[in-house]
Parts: sequence; C-alpha cells; structure tokens
Amino acid sequence: MGKGTKSGVDYHTLDLQSLSRQVTERSPLPMAAMEGSTHIVRYVNPAFCRLVSRESEELIGVPFARAVPEAGECLPHLDQAYHTGEAETCVVKVHSAPHPLHWSYAIWAVPDASNHPVGVMIQVTDTTKAELFRQNVTAMNQDLMLSSVRQHELTEAAEKLNAELQEAYDRLVEESRERERLNEQLRQAHKMEAIGALAGGIAHDFNNMLAVILGNAELVLDDVEGNYEVRRNIEQIVKASKRARDLVKQILLFSRKNEQGRKPLKLTPLVKETYKLLRGTFPSTIRMDLDIQTGSDTILADPSQIQQVIMNLATNAAHAMRNNGGVLKISLSDVTVRENSLKPDKDMASSGPYVKLSVQDTGTGMTEKVRRRIFEPFFTTKEPGQGTGMGLAVVYGIVKNHDGAVTVGSKKGKGSTFDVFFPHTKVPARKGKEEGGSIPHGTERILLADDEPSIIEVASQTLQRLGYRVTSVRSGAEALRVFMDEPSRFDLLVTDQTMPNLTGIDLAKRILQARKDMPVILFTGYSETVSPDMAKAAGISEFIMKPISKREVAETIRRVLDSRNKNQ
Repeated sequence: MGKGTKSGVDYHTLDLQSLSRQVTERSPLPMAAMEGSTHIVRYVNPAFCRLVSRESEELIGVPFARAVPEAGECLPHLDQAYHTGEAETCVVKVHSAPHPLHWSYAIWAVPDASNHPVGVMIQVTDTTKAELFRQNVTAMNQDLMLSSVRQHELTEAAEKLNAELQEAYDRLVEESRERERLNEQLRQAHKMEAIGALAGGIAHDFNNMLAVILGNAELVLDDVEGNYEVRRNIEQIVKASKRARDLVKQILLFSRKNEQGRKPLKLTPLVKETYKLLRGTFPSTIRMDLDIQTGSDTILADPSQIQQVIMNLATNAAHAMRNNGGVLKISLSDVTVRENSLKPDKDMASSGPYVKLSVQDTGTGMTEKVRRRIFEPFFTTKEPGQGTGMGLAVVYGIVKNHDGAVTVGSKKGKGSTFDVFFPHTKVPARKGKEEGGSIPHGTERILLADDEPSIIEVASQTLQRLGYRVTSVRSGAEALRVFMDEPSRFDLLVTDQTMPNLTGIDLAKRILQARKDMPVILFTGYSETVSPDMAKAAGISEFIMKPISKREVAETIRRVLDSRNKNQ
C-alpha cells in the first residue's frame, strides 16, 4: 500500500482574506482583518470600503495605519487584543465637513483551531450621533441654567434625543449579536476545516485496508459455494465493508467539493426505491406515505449521494417518532424560484426551476435553539451511543455540493419538515444498467502494480479467477522495467497511484510514451495529487477509488478492454 501524503492545515500561514470572506462579505457592518504582528490589512468587506470611501485594492496589503491614517491611535489596542486574546475598543475622531465624525472600533483576536491568535479583526461603528447627543445635552443644560422660558422646547428636544440614543443603543446591541454570530461561523469554519484534514489523512490507508477485507471476503464466497451458514457470515463482512467504504466517501465530502459521479438523474425512481428500502426497516408504529407530484424531476447529481440524503433525513425522522410512532411522509414536487421573489434559502445559487424533496414527520420536533445548530458536525440530541451527530451534517454537505439548498421547519411537540431544493436540469437522464447476471471474464494479459503486498495478493487472485493472466509487481519502477522488456506482452496496466519513487500516474505516462494504445486503469485509496480530470488528461482509461467489489473490477476491466478492441 502506498504511503499517501497526509492532509494537514498549516496554521502558521495566515489566509485571513479567504477565511473572513466566508462570513463577512455580505455583512452590512464595516469589517476588516489584518495580521496581528505587522498590522498588514488582509481583508476588507464592502461595507468597510464604503465607510472610508476607498477601494479594497487601495487597502489590502498595506499597514493599517497607512490604509486608514485616522485610526493610528488604535494600534496599541490592536497589539493588546492580539497578544492577550481579550477584546478591545477605541474611539477615533475623523475630521470631516461639516463636523467631525467619531468612529468606534471593536477589536478582537482571531484564533486558529488550537486557540492560538493568528490575526486581528475589527468592526467599525459610527458613534457620531452619540457624540453629538452628548454635546447637545451639554449645550441644553447651559441654556436651561440661563432661562427657564425654553424648558418646554428643551424637554421636547431631550425626548427626541433620548429616542435617538435608544435607537443607537439598539443598533449597538444588534451589532454585538452580529459579531457573536460571525464569531460562531468562524469557529464552525475551523471545525469543518479540521474534519476535512482528518478525512484526507485517514482515507487512503483506510480504503486500502477495506480493499483487502472486501477482496478476501469475496474470494472466500467463491470457495464456500454450498455452505449456507458460512456464506451468510461472509456476506455480512462484504456488506459491512461496503458500508464502511460509503462512510469514508461521506466524510470526504467535508474535505473538498467533489463533482465526480454527477450525471443527469431522475429523482422519482430513486425516491421510490429508497422508500421501499426504508419501509422494510422501520417499525410498524411508523406509517410511511409517498407523494410524487413532479413532471420534471431530472437533476445533475450523484445517485448514491442523493440516496444518502433521503436515508439520513428519513432515519432522523424515524428517531423522532421512536417512542410514540407517527407518520413519515416523503414527497417530491416542482418549484420555481423567481428572480425578485423571496428565496427559501438566501444562499440559493440562482433562480429558476428546482425539484423539492420533502421529508416530514409527526415526531417530537425541536426548539429554535436546536434547529439553529441541527446541521453542525457532531451536534446531536441523542443519547450517547445512539448517534454520531454526522447524519444531518452529511445531508447539508451533499446538498451544498450539488448547488442546492436545505431548510427545516419545526416546533417542539409538533414534528419537523426538511425541504431540500435541487436545481432542475434539462439534460435527459440515461437509463442505468441494472446490476445482475453473470460477472464478465476474460483471458487477456494484465500487468498489476501496487506496493502493498496484501493488495497485490488479493487483486492477483481475483483477476486470475476471472480468467486473466496476471503479472504482479510491487513498485512503479519494477512495473516499468517489466513492461519495457517486452511492451507487446501485456493487454492492460492496472496500477495503484501512491507508490514510492514512481507514482501510478507517472508510470502510466512513461508506458504510454512507449506504447500509445496501452489501456491503463488507475486505482487509489485516496490522493490529493491526482483527480479524474488529471488522469484523463494523462491518457488513463479509468480512474477508480478503492475499495471496489469483484463485479465492479470485472466490469471495469471488460469495459476498458472491449473499448480498445472496438477502436483497433
């Protein structure tokens, strides 16, 4: 097995610009982010640019004192917040006609995942009205001492100013809440980033181990043809291995946006199939209803991920009705989001036709506090051992990766409704080939390369039982040497990606230079250095993620070889 490069996050490299933009770009509050030690401005939101009447290009990359000269006296407060982690404030007087402006700066440190400060963020509030109020009150007090005749007018003015002060106070309270919300989103971004690093770190090794388990289990199934009891136990191992493989794929959704496997998909057959599957697994105390009201249900999607969305939402609904039973309704309908209308989710990418998938239950419901956190990774209201807190987080990640939106409505004791919106596509869906029938075999000569002995052993046996003549090697360099000794000897190269000295994609390039018509299948447990597009550009016929079943291996090899034969 190749020693894959472990994903990691270098928190010594500060990228405040990209991190801050995620949570502040649309905020009406003027905000900026800078390096803590040098005060170099790394990000300003549009509201800040409007406040100082300058373009972002004039501000980013220069020291804060030069970018906003009036704020120079706040620099000690920036250092204090950065070094202590405590929030700071300062008020700056800005000379402007017809009267000076007063800006209040709220300053706080931005921590990384280890709670170490990596920069400073500021938020600016215009407190000119409050200062003018103070000055006006002082002047009125002086006038009151000189003449009691103006008392009535002064009372009215004071009431007006008190109303303005209350308005200013309310605004400050709202800005404080907004600041706390942005901080929470920033912490959430760190959490998601950590999950992505973990996913990339374990995926390669874990998928290779699953490949060995799944491959050997399927080989044993071939050897115990008539032993029902043993076959049943081995089939459970195969089933569990495939579920573990799918779990790794779910976790990898947090690592990067992945469009591999998307194709035009009709939702109705998939929803019906998943509905039948779920109906057989839930207790009889839960009544299930299905309501299909769509005439244009085609979306661009990965079928396995969409099925995962349905199953996760339905499982969550069933858990909410586990004690008293109830009704679980799955429905499908068409909706149109118009350009100037209120969108169900403000983050929806565009207007136009959508397909809405709804999962409704009559269970326990949830409070508003829980509803706001329901899509957070690892957040759960279930008892220990009953859930991981990843189910709805996976739903959110899949939906967002499909340019969709998800909303939830719920009341405590009244049940919940999850609405998922997927953009409709006019590209027609192709009918998929049903799995079944005999597994295809062959007699061609295959060169197999992988540096993990257990992978080589199980893969060789699998291919040989399919009828192929297999030559196995344990490094890319050895595979290249064997091939170059007699390039016409082999009909297909099957190679792992992550191997020392010579990776799979580099091996493929070298072999294709020597023989352009050589078919190549690239397998990988997980690698950030290669993608399906990169593999295709290098001339590789198929790019497959481990582990895959015996049937998938057989069909992939047969598809590649038959395609070559047709083109010859």
